[in-house]
Amino acid sequence: MARLAKLRRVGRGEPLGAAWRVVWLVLYWPVSLFAKVSYRNLDLVPQTGPAILVANHISHVDPFYVAKMVLDAGRVPRILAKESIFAVPLVGTAMRAMGHIPVRRNTVDAALALAPAVQALKDGKIIVLHPEGTVTRDPDGWPMSGRTGAAPGVRMCR
Repeated sequence: MARLAKLRRVGRGEPLGAAWRVVWLVLYWPVSLFAKVSYRNLDLVPQTGPAILVANHISHVDPFYVAKMVLDAGRVPRILAKESIFAVPLVGTAMRAMGHIPVRRNTVDAALALAPAVQALKDGKIIVLHPEGTVTRDPDGWPMSGRTGAAPGVRMCR
């Protein structure tokens, strides 16, 4: 498995909007300093067109590192996240401006997140799902059982 440097370069990759530029300055570099990150198979993230990225959620920092990986792949992630995050002042505004999608977990309204997710895919964007829907509860950090229906029948990247 080839280890790759990040694919994003100046003038290459999906353009960042204003909200993402702020996040890039405020969070990207500090997150990059917390741990040395190397990628395998980053080239499997398509450079254009719609894509669904499904990731296990074993810690509270996963969304930051998954977003960093997608950004380093030259794409801009649209993460499906629990709605309560969107209720936090400033954070919710930033999340919406970045194109993230709120999910009303454990309610009949959870399916309402599908329409904006499908629209993002129709617009050629990449969306990120955490099929467990929460941080793992396993004391050893093992992923919980994934939920059915994330994206059956598609290519898996390991």
